[in-house]
Amino acid sequence: MFVDSELIDIRVYYRKTQNGKKSDYDGYTEKEFEELKSAGEKEAIKDLACLKIKMKELTWGLHNRIQEAGIIENDNGERHWDYGLFKEKRLELLINSWDAVDKDGKPVAPTVNNIRMLAPEIGEAISRAYEEGAYLSEEEEGN
Repeated sequence: MFVDSELIDIRVYYRKTQNGKKSDYDGYTEKEFEELKSAGEKEAIKDLACLKIKMKELTWGLHNRIQEAGIIENDNGERHWDYGLFKEKRLELLINSWDAVDKDGKPVAPTVNNIRMLAPEIGEAISRAYEEGAYLSEEEEGN
C-alpha cells in the first residue's frame, strides 16, 4: 500500500549517427535491445552504448506533482494540459542519477538543463524504459 521510494534501475541503449551535418540518435530500452539481439539483428545493435539510470519510484505525491507540472495557464487564466511539458517534467522529477559522461569522459550530472539537452530519441527511450521497469505487465498482474 505504501511505496518504499526505492530507486528503479533503467538501462537505455543508444548510438549517435551522422546524417550529413545533422546528428541522429537511436535509442532502445533494455527490452527492445534484447528483442533485437534475440532476433539476430546484429547490425541494429552494433556500436550501441549503454546509459544506466536510477529513477525514483512513483508515489502518490510525486505522481500529483508531475501531473500538475503538465498544466499551463494562459493569459485568461484558463488551464490546459501540455503533454510535452508533462513528459519533460516527468524525466526531470524522476531521474535521480545516471552514468552519462561528456566527450572527455567526465561525469555529467542529471540537472534540469542536461535532461532538457537530451536527444529526443534518448528522452523517449528513457520514458519507455521507465514504463517497462516501473509498472507490472498484464502477465505479471495476473500472477
